[in-house]
Amino acid sequence: MSKKGLSLAEKRARLEELFHESKEFFQLKEIEKKGYQEKKIVLQSIKDILQSLVDDGIVKMDKIGTSNYFWSFPSEARQSRQLRITTMEKQLETLQAETQTLQDKINEETSQRKDSQLRTSLLKNVAEKEKKHTEILAKLERYRDSDPAIIEAKGIYIIIQNIDIIQD
Repeated sequence: MSKKGLSLAEKRARLEELFHESKEFFQLKEIEKKGYQEKKIVLQSIKDILQSLVDDGIVKMDKIGTSNYFWSFPSEARQSRQLRITTMEKQLETLQAETQTLQDKINEETSQRKDSQLRTSLLKNVAEKEKKHTEILAKLERYRDSDPAIIEAKGIYIIIQNIDIIQD
């Protein structure tokens, strides 16, 4: 019975763990070796996972001479997560404030609106038209199976399938 493979998120977490446990910097070859031996990540996927971690800012990369060095420290990860949390909290506050102002505007506009005879008759007319529209769409859907274009397309499809069967 074969073992179930790791998901991308699990591989990313394990590779990040590798950096945080050792608190060192590595070259790509070292990461591939340690990732395979210690974290049981398939060699072919380590480079892609590492690149995604670099793109997300979780792992840092610097080119020194002809070599690329990778590192990630737990304190940096904690700081970046805390920064992300604070920015999201600020975003949430601004969105909640905007929602509240829009809700206040809606309430103000509804309180200022006067129900006139014309408005009520127009709303009634709109409701009738929408009801009629849905009825027409339902009727159209019932007749869709009898549409000549669809029947012809189905016939052509059946002919093509029969030709394919005969040729095989």
